[in-house]
This record gives sequence, C-alpha cells and structure tokens, in this order.
Amino acid sequence: MSQGTPATNMRESRRAQMFPVLTAAQIARVRAAGSEQSFADGAIVFDAGDRGVPFFVVLEGTLEIVSPHDDREDVVTVHHAGEFTGEVTLLSNGRALVRARAKGPLRVLRVTSEGVRSLVQTDPDLSEVLVRAFILRRMGLLDAKAATPSSSARATPHRRSISRRSSSGTTIRIATSTSASIPTSTSCSRSCTLPSARSRSSSAVRDTSCVTRATRRSPIASA
Repeated sequence: MSQGTPATNMRESRRAQMFPVLTAAQIARVRAAGSEQSFADGAIVFDAGDRGVPFFVVLEGTLEIVSPHDDREDVVTVHHAGEFTGEVTLLSNGRALVRARAKGPLRVLRVTSEGVRSLVQTDPDLSEVLVRAFILRRMGLLDAKAATPSSSARATPHRRSISRRSSSGTTIRIATSTSASIPTSTSCSRSCTLPSARSRSSSAVRDTSCVTRATRRSPIASA
C-alpha cells in the first residue's frame, strides 16, 4: 500500500493537536471576547489572501477549509462543532493561506484578530491549545504548498523556523522548508511577540530568516 506525502502523514499523526476540540469552558471564555455570526450554505467566511482575518469557533454546522490553486481546491480539513480556525498569520496579521466555506447552515463565534491575541496573552490554557495548533497548521500548509510548486515558477527550497515559549517556560522550535513560489511567504523576518500570561515576559511566535539548504531537521525540537 502506498504511503502518503510527509505533509499528509504529519497532519494525521498530529491531528489532535492541529485540530483540537475546545471544551465548553474554553468556548465560554472565547464567547466573552467575541460575538455569534451565521452563514448560509456555500458562503465564503474568509478567503486566501485576506488580511486581519477573525478567529472563528464552530458552534453549529460545518466549515470547510481549502487551499486554493490555479485550477482546483485541496481540502485541508472540515471543522465541526467546538473546532476553530486560524494559524500563525492570525497572530502576526499576515495574509490567510486558505479559504473557509460554510457547508450547510453555519453558526460560529467570531473574535477579531486583536481579540484572539488578547486571549493568547491572558489565558494560559487557551494559549497552549491555540498557539500549538496554529504553529502545526502553518507548518503543514507550507509543506503542502512547497510540494505543489507554482506552474509559473520553480520552487526554491528555503529554511524556516517558528519558535514559541510556552507559559511553562518551554521553548518550542518548529523548523520547516518552504518555497519561494508561495506568495504569502516573501517576508521572512515578520515576528509577533506575545507576553506570557503567567510570567509577563516576552515570548515569540517568529518567522525567522530563510536559509537555503538541501537537508531537513526533525520537524519539532524542544529546548
């Protein structure tokens, strides 16, 4: 039996961390920072390339996340009740890499990008769940895009690293390769600094300078 791509295998093995289901208590805390919103079947909730995309938690219905290409869409995941949208660009005010579409009537909690950054800064429990999911999703999306080079440009492998210090003091470093043909990855020095909810010291989700290399490290290394 043939094996899937590295990006597909990673998504499957880490799905619980990439696409966790929030508890009722966690959703209640998100609700305090946002508002409910409804979408009709087929409505585009946000699109690839949008900046300042809000954070959405599904309350009822399903929300399909797809990665658009020139002539097709690749399904990334389908969010159900309790699951949420977003990846690292939500914290750095970057452009969305994916499109979100309602599959049937949809009811969600909507939190602005500023609101979710405030939650990450002040709620240690939500911070651990959200930021880990955001980082792993970003890594998976970039790996998937690197494996599908643009028809108009040859992909040039680059080195990326995203670091985040958790509220417990552990620094998580995730290294991934990306491609020069990914339009939303041209700025390699963006950073979003988020003070820890417990220590109030600076922690960071950082997209560091690209370094062209032919080798890969283990995707996650803790220090």
